[in-house]
Amino acid sequence: DGALAPEGVAKADAAGDLRQAQADMALVSLPSAGIKRIAKSGAPGVRFSGEAVAALHRVAQTFICFATDSALNEMRVETERAKRSRGKSSFTAKKTLGTDHVMRAIVADLGPIASKLASLFPELVPAEFRPVGIRLLEQLREQQHKEQQNTEREDAMAARAAAEVAQTRGKDDGVDVADLAAVAPAATEAAADEPPRKRAKLAEAAPKAATKAPSSAPLSKFFGRCVARADDAAD
Repeated sequence: DGALAPEGVAKADAAGDLRQAQADMALVSLPSAGIKRIAKSGAPGVRFSGEAVAALHRVAQTFICFATDSALNEMRVETERAKRSRGKSSFTAKKTLGTDHVMRAIVADLGPIASKLASLFPELVPAEFRPVGIRLLEQLREQQHKEQQNTEREDAMAARAAAEVAQTRGKDDGVDVADLAAVAPAATEAAADEPPRKRAKLAEAAPKAATKAPSSAPLSKFFGRCVARADDAAD
């Protein structure tokens, strides 16, 4: 009995460690629906039993633990490298584990899996790890956005210049400048809502339309012309 006591203690300790490990792994749990969806996307048309889903869940938990440990090691290496380059006095260690650490660790150990993760979740990984096609699309979208902003800015400047020209000519022809000033902002907003080609045509046509603004004349001249025409008709 005395010889069996240590063996029983060892078994009890092993059982306790197993229960503790299971409790720790339970903290890294994933939704079963997500595990099933991943499994079906990897093997469409195949049915998975409850035991198979549980095994895949355990594999996912193991991968999470492996990726976390590798990322922590990567962060430690980065911290040591920064200490050597900057000096211990002026360096503050970064204590937050980021996606860049995780991706660098996975790329070093599991390159194909890192590429798959970057393809599935490009918005969650740093830009340097995203696929080339996605980076090109992002650059194209950024260029289009800048071109649209430049076009809107040029259209606004052209509409403002056309309004200034119209105001200047309106003063010479007797047109009410206040009315033109009230119309100019509305014209600028309407031009901004039009397509780029139509906005360019409107910007070109604005000075021409301004030159055709009808000039107002005093009412005395108008009635004087009417009286003169009536006298001619009477003769």
